[in-house]
Amino acid sequence: MPRPSRRNDLIETAQTLFNAEGFHAVGIERILSEGNLAKMTLYRHFPSKNALILGVLEAREKAVNGWFQILRERGGFWRFLMRWRSGLKTARLWANSLDASLCGHPANSRIPQTPST
Repeated sequence: MPRPSRRNDLIETAQTLFNAEGFHAVGIERILSEGNLAKMTLYRHFPSKNALILGVLEAREKAVNGWFQILRERGGFWRFLMRWRSGLKTARLWANSLDASLCGHPANSRIPQTPST
């Protein structure tokens, strides 16, 4: 069985390069060079570049799912959503009060008003 750490090295190097330059711009040789990895290491874990891309995406999905799991276990996810919702309400109230105060501001009396018909 292949060593998992070399597989992780390969995925991390590929992910870093893919994030910086895109999937199509980065070749296999560049990934191997940047990660100080042998071609045999790549093909032991992934039969093609497309399989490596899939491995990177699966690793990213696993990391995001883990993050959401931690938030869910700690109740942080819902706290975050409630704070975000509260922040939106506060911003809306602030914008409404700012709009109301600007309408009555003396400087705005010099702005010609369009007559309503």
